[in-house]
Amino acid sequence: MLQQKIHVRVGSGFVITIGAIAALGPLAIDMYLPSIIEMAADLQTSYARMQLSLTVFLLAMGAGQLLFGPLVDAIGRRRPLLAGLVVYVLMAGVAAYAQSFEMLIVARVAQGLSAAILLVVAMSSVRDVAEGVRAAQIFAMLMTIEGLAPILAPVAGGMIGGSFGWRGVLLALGLMGG
Repeated sequence: MLQQKIHVRVGSGFVITIGAIAALGPLAIDMYLPSIIEMAADLQTSYARMQLSLTVFLLAMGAGQLLFGPLVDAIGRRRPLLAGLVVYVLMAGVAAYAQSFEMLIVARVAQGLSAAILLVVAMSSVRDVAEGVRAAQIFAMLMTIEGLAPILAPVAGGMIGGSFGWRGVLLALGLMGG
């Protein structure tokens, strides 16, 4: 069954919103990196083991895109988007209040999966509302936003972590998801 394109004027509000949603994954990767040593000490584990929290997030986000792409195409964008945002925010809170390394890992896996849904919805939404040159322009803007997120995230994370600790960084990620 062919899907019909929604013909709307895609303005900057749409691009900014979709860009902010798509940036949540890269932000969750890089924003907490300056705090990893503090996290390892607080959760009584090694720095090397704490790096696993990054690895599981990346694996979940990558594998989740393969899983959720067909699902989002089959059931639509809205419900997966809302579910992804809710899980992302909740898992940021769980990670922020984790009392063990294992709980942090579980939260990061779930947050990685939710980031995958968000990225899939963001990219597929562009195809729903634009085509041709306009779609290429929107994708270029999204790639710019996603490219800036990993550059700015460690600086923001370092500032937040310096003032509020590593738990504050994870809570800030939840606020951004909200």
